[in-house]
Amino acid sequence: GASTINGTALGGLGLQSVAARADGTFDLAGLLPGSYRLTISGITGRWWARSAMLDGHDVLDESLVVADADVAGLAVRVTDRHSSLSGSVRSAGGAPVSDLVVVVAPVDRALWRPTARRIHWVRPATDGAFTLADLPPGEYLLAALTDFDVNDVRDASFADQLVAASLKVTISEGASARQDIRLG
Repeated sequence: GASTINGTALGGLGLQSVAARADGTFDLAGLLPGSYRLTISGITGRWWARSAMLDGHDVLDESLVVADADVAGLAVRVTDRHSSLSGSVRSAGGAPVSDLVVVVAPVDRALWRPTARRIHWVRPATDGAFTLADLPPGEYLLAALTDFDVNDVRDASFADQLVAASLKVTISEGASARQDIRLG
């Protein structure tokens, strides 16, 4: 990971990747006190990282805070139950629209980060169809936008605009939801 102080990059910390043992356990050694972003990679096939719980917090959505060298009890859950949100974007007259960006973001703004796993976006196909895959369960805002930059999620005025222009949808564990967007 990269280290920063007051937004100034100081360079990498040189943290190494850790492989899980056959029984599913792993050890993260040599962590200095601080705040970390946990990423899970190397999961193949139909599996994906569902959560990484520590003291009631999903550290895939929040920072992993290390107060001392021991982070006992971190439980990573992988699943083959994929959830998705699909639909289509149509004009007021019913014609397919493909020149927009479909964005889904969690209702909880505390989870809004440019690299957040709960923020997805996609351009619809020429027939207006879209699919957003592997969304963790929860409540989301769905909108079709003319302009979107992932860094917009840091801007409070963007959040207010997204909330005003969105539909609320709920994604359930392992379920496929559908929500069509009709432009007014």
